[in-house]
Amino acid sequence: MPLIRSLLAAPLDTLRQILRTLIEPPVPSPVPLQQQRLAFTAEIVRADDLLVMTLEAYNLALDETTQQLRADGPGDAFIAVRLPPQHIVEETFADGGTDDAVTAPPISARLAGDSRLVFHVAPALLPLAWSVDAILTALGRSAPLVRDRTGAPPPAPGVGRPGWFGGLASQVTAIEAPWRLVLSPHPHTRWAHAAAPVRDAAGDAVELWHTRLGVADSANGPVDETARQRRRVRAVHSPDFGRNAPSDTSPFPASLSRKDRRELVRLSSERSLRGHASVAVDQLILSALGAHLQLDGQWNAPGIDLVRWQHGATLGRDHHVKTVRRGYLFPCGHRAALFKVTERKLAPAPGRWSASAFSHTHQTVHEGGGPQAYLRTRRFIVVEQPVRTYGHRHVPFTRWAFRTLVTPPLADSEMLGPGSEADEAGAFWPRYERDGVEQDVVFEVEATDREGRTSQFGVRQLFVFASTGADALAPIIDAYNGIAGPVPAVPEQRRRSDLDLQRVAYALVREPGDTALDTASILLGALRATGSPPFLPALASAEVIVPAVREITGADGASTIRYDPHYLVAPPSEFGNSGEVFARFDGARADLAFPVQKVGGLVAPDLTPQGLSRRFGPVGDVEAFAAGTFNPAAIFQGVNLLGGIPLGEIIAGFEFEWPEQAGLSVPGLTSVRKQRDLGDGRGPVPVVETHYLWETGALVKQSIFEPDPGARFVLDAMLVTPQQGGTPLFEVNGALEKFQITIPPDHALIAARFDHVRFSAGSGRKLDVSLQFAGLEFRGALAFVETLRTYIPLDGFIDPPYLDVDTDGVRAGYSLGLPTVGIGIFVLQDISVAAGFHLPFAGGAAGLRFAFCERDQPFLLTVMAFGGGGFFALELTTGEVTNVEAALEFGAAVAINLGVAAGKASITGGVYYKRSQGGAFVLSAYFRAAGELSVLGIISVSVELYVGLTFLSKVDGGQSALTGTATVTVKIRIAFFSKTVSIGIERRFAGSDPSFAEMVPVPQWAEYCAAFAPEPV
Repeated sequence: MPLIRSLLAAPLDTLRQILRTLIEPPVPSPVPLQQQRLAFTAEIVRADDLLVMTLEAYNLALDETTQQLRADGPGDAFIAVRLPPQHIVEETFADGGTDDAVTAPPISARLAGDSRLVFHVAPALLPLAWSVDAILTALGRSAPLVRDRTGAPPPAPGVGRPGWFGGLASQVTAIEAPWRLVLSPHPHTRWAHAAAPVRDAAGDAVELWHTRLGVADSANGPVDETARQRRRVRAVHSPDFGRNAPSDTSPFPASLSRKDRRELVRLSSERSLRGHASVAVDQLILSALGAHLQLDGQWNAPGIDLVRWQHGATLGRDHHVKTVRRGYLFPCGHRAALFKVTERKLAPAPGRWSASAFSHTHQTVHEGGGPQAYLRTRRFIVVEQPVRTYGHRHVPFTRWAFRTLVTPPLADSEMLGPGSEADEAGAFWPRYERDGVEQDVVFEVEATDREGRTSQFGVRQLFVFASTGADALAPIIDAYNGIAGPVPAVPEQRRRSDLDLQRVAYALVREPGDTALDTASILLGALRATGSPPFLPALASAEVIVPAVREITGADGASTIRYDPHYLVAPPSEFGNSGEVFARFDGARADLAFPVQKVGGLVAPDLTPQGLSRRFGPVGDVEAFAAGTFNPAAIFQGVNLLGGIPLGEIIAGFEFEWPEQAGLSVPGLTSVRKQRDLGDGRGPVPVVETHYLWETGALVKQSIFEPDPGARFVLDAMLVTPQQGGTPLFEVNGALEKFQITIPPDHALIAARFDHVRFSAGSGRKLDVSLQFAGLEFRGALAFVETLRTYIPLDGFIDPPYLDVDTDGVRAGYSLGLPTVGIGIFVLQDISVAAGFHLPFAGGAAGLRFAFCERDQPFLLTVMAFGGGGFFALELTTGEVTNVEAALEFGAAVAINLGVAAGKASITGGVYYKRSQGGAFVLSAYFRAAGELSVLGIISVSVELYVGLTFLSKVDGGQSALTGTATVTVKIRIAFFSKTVSIGIERRFAGSDPSFAEMVPVPQWAEYCAAFAPEPV
């Protein structure tokens, strides 16, 4: 079996090579596919110019008689030249931080493998003299065999064994320089070199033998060593190609990483890769001491980040290597490139080190501090697309211009998500070292908002490699948005940018400034997107100063806002919702308590804003408002008109499809910056005008409020704040017209109809209030007072006898005395009527007081010997009756004078009632009888009887009490002597009925129980 297998191996290999040639694109070759036997090899060493090579002769025989090389059979002849290693890779050291130290020599290094140049020896060059000069001359006129696609060059066959030429398995030129990267030149290249040693004019110095890559138009034409068009090479193989090495630090950091070498092979030799291209050669020289390299490759291939490779080496040792990888700044999406530059720099070597490793003849010990040429690598980012524009609405800026175009040298990368710095994949935070401390790179940007206004600030950006796919980007986007998953959430301080209160327009602009807010900071987020890059920046939130709120309240704190979702998904020319809401307040928001002094006092709005509208400013109930529904009950919860009328309940809701349809029926709070003359002699100065305007006739009936035809509510407030210092100015006008108030709401006693309540206030003048009654009606239990309404003037409040205005509210009222009325035996005197109204500015409830006479001045009614008097007072608010007080007295008196004797007698009685706030009341009743008899004025006797009852209701859990009092007083006077005797008794009954235990003492209960005990037997 082994014999059969060996006999069939050669024919099967030939068949395989023929099939590959037929199936795959042809390989550029000066000869057809063939096999030729390796006849012999020869070692060449020329000491004068250090020429060292090994010759491999294929299909050639040495004629010992003529000392010439001749063809040894049919087909073509070939010579392969194997050169010593052309490159040494060395350990590189980071260059960019104070802790990027180098180590003492020796430095870690690795030697590249041998390089081979394979030439087709044309028949015209044979026979060829067997000498070094002749062979070198012939090789300079011979075409090389090269490879133009990926694949490991086949090894040389053993002497006497065949090798393939002209096909995919052909022996080809393969130069390992740099380390672990095999280069093969363009088919039209030629090698130029000296055949004999080259000496200087004095003959003392000899040039190092070397061969240089050039281009020849024909086989016998001159070699052009300057043309770059076809003087190119391809990286056809690397031992790292096809591997996914876990780390690029094995065996040590170098100028090219494993990924660099893998992608260089793909970019220059993978024929199926769109955008593949060979590498331009400025200089490629091979010698016994190593290669001189000046290579420059540029690509733009999909799926691969590497776009530029420059490699410079002298005598096999790197002195300048640069790789450029494309990517994007995340989340802004500007194109950027990560540069990795390795350069040889002098640096003092630390510590003590020995040179014995470099010399076998002697050993030298060096002290630290001497300069050594180390390879130092620095990484930095270059912003290749400084300006980018956006059309989506998720950010307030339509144009971002990066002013930081090159970062400082980067420190160790902080990867976000899977990957490592060596992998050069995924995303990482660019960081640099300053004063010994590592920190994020902050890119300075100039952003333009939707009004064309620019803002300058700094942003932290991730660098995302362009080859990072959508699957790998998804967890990165989530993490950046603060969503933890496979990738930890990014802290907000890395996403936040301080704007220092620069003004930014956040949405589509109708008038200058209508969506602009002073911005303290913005918090960036990211969106998934189609296209390149597959993400877009977004505004997660912003800390802003809402001018209207700040000017009204005087508060300097910032509010957190986020974009309204309806606005974000609207078509480009539309706003997306009827209320033109573009932002919503984030989380809990403190109430907007408008200072009473700045809105006139009679209306004190207490608004909790939930969103921001372009047309109406801060708005509440944002969901309904965005849908075109204005609901005062939801927006103005707890807002009272005149202290007691719930504003949200007396104004009807309103639906609209666009802001203009709403008109003034929806209140608007807006703030605009402009120039205005304040009348202080400075001329026009920059100011902020904050305007709150609301006018509506959509008033509805409520428990204590009922609109009349033509009812209307208006509130118009303007606050002007100078931006260059000065006292703010304000002007407020308001009115509630054509309405009536019924107090109390459940059991109406008084219905007061108002023609209007108007107020006006402004800087430098006091509050001006005008109230006019249109009617007053007593109802229910007070209906009897209606007969007295002719004595109450309806214009009593338009120009009242007294009007007091203070920080609490307005108090207006009058007291009117009526003349004595006498008709025959009927006399009514001391009659007065008093009325007063209290309108609180903020808090509390409106109050009304009506009194018929007063406690200290009751009315008096007499009919012959009979008479009586009393008073009545009532105090109410919009919520309840707070005080009712009334008293009535009646009586009769008679007197007789007979000359010798005289006497008189009187009987009186009365009732007093008072009910206070909270429900407690006092009810008193009394009876008094008195008589006196006098004889001749010397002796007199008088007797008085008084009986009174007072009931006090329980209050706050206390006990009710009934108190009774009876007193008899007798007075006797004889001449100059008098004596008075008084006998009185008082009884008080409080609490509930006595308990059984209180009524039956224990001894009595025991005696009672013993009466039923069984008889002893």
